[in-house]
Amino acid sequence: MDRILEYYRRILSAGNWRLVSDIKNRDGSVALYAEQNGPPMWVRIWKPKGQSGTMIQLTGAVAPKDSTKRVK
Repeated sequence: MDRILEYYRRILSAGNWRLVSDIKNRDGSVALYAEQNGPPMWVRIWKPKGQSGTMIQLTGAVAPKDSTKRVK
């Protein structure tokens, strides 16, 4: 899990990406949030209990341009 975390931390801190948040949760999972000059990305990494391996969840978002308009 440490090697995977280092990989995502490095990638999300390079180029146009900015690593905005890096939080270790009580359950041992780590949540990363990164922004760029486009859609943001969330990366959640954890070791499943009683299983080998590491789980990685990638989530992105695209907000339509009109979603930022002020509502009167």
